[in-house]
Amino acid sequence: MNRRNTRKSAAKTTENIPKNSRQNIESYLQGENRPKSGKKSAPSTDMAENGGHDASSISRASTGSTENAVDPNILKAINSVMKDHTDKVCEKIDKLYHEIGTIKNRLTDIEATTEFHAAELTNTNKKIDDTETKLMEEIKLLKHKLLIGETYSRKSNLLFYGIKESKEEDTYEVLRLFLEDALTLPKESIRQIHFVNVHRLPRRPKEDGSEYDTPTPIIAKFVRMRDRHLIFETAKKLAKKLRDNKQLVCTDLPPVLKQRRAKLLRKAFELREKHNYLTRVQERDADVLLQYKKNQAQTSWLTWSPN
Repeated sequence: MNRRNTRKSAAKTTENIPKNSRQNIESYLQGENRPKSGKKSAPSTDMAENGGHDASSISRASTGSTENAVDPNILKAINSVMKDHTDKVCEKIDKLYHEIGTIKNRLTDIEATTEFHAAELTNTNKKIDDTETKLMEEIKLLKHKLLIGETYSRKSNLLFYGIKESKEEDTYEVLRLFLEDALTLPKESIRQIHFVNVHRLPRRPKEDGSEYDTPTPIIAKFVRMRDRHLIFETAKKLAKKLRDNKQLVCTDLPPVLKQRRAKLLRKAFELREKHNYLTRVQERDADVLLQYKKNQAQTSWLTWSPN
């Protein structure tokens, strides 16, 4: 407020200064009205008469007080010019202060916006992590359910390994001969067993083009679950005999569980050979377990764990 009042008063003062006074100020500042310096003249005869003083100098001395006085209008004009320059500087300073304040406000807004977006990003990342965790749990649960469903759909199947293979064979008759010879089932019982389908599983050719050393497994789908149970329980009782003949009867499982069962069967063979343990591989829902015990006297089975 004080600066504005000063500017207004300075402006009024400037308006009241005559134009001639301003021109005089400018010429005075440029040296036009200043006394010119020159060579000193020889003393005139008047100086001797006046005691060594020039008459002109005496007259100037008498009038010096009036000649050396500064015109008040000039002083006002000088003050006005100085105020004009000061006002312009002050205006520029005020403008700079205003621009600096505007920049500070913008920086503050930018910082606030940045903090807001950073907080939003943190919350979004947390939501994404939570959603990802939930989705992974749901996917895991769905996979487990699908595995159970696929296991159940294969429940009526049995796999037969080690049955000799020949060209243009009838897999139904080959399987019936196996049931009669290897499992010693009566012919009458075998004739009453009905199959949905019996065939050998397709195999991928070896990379080197050579043939497999073992016969291709046979898969059989039974019409009645009681026939399937009868054959499977009989095969479990004759497991040692079948192993000696490099034959095996087992349930049909999804590929993931088949791989796990194959590993457990190799481990079971190792436990039998190295430690003389009794072993059995069991299926529970969508999992395969290897159980063992040291001897017949041991009543409870222990579950083998890779850890």
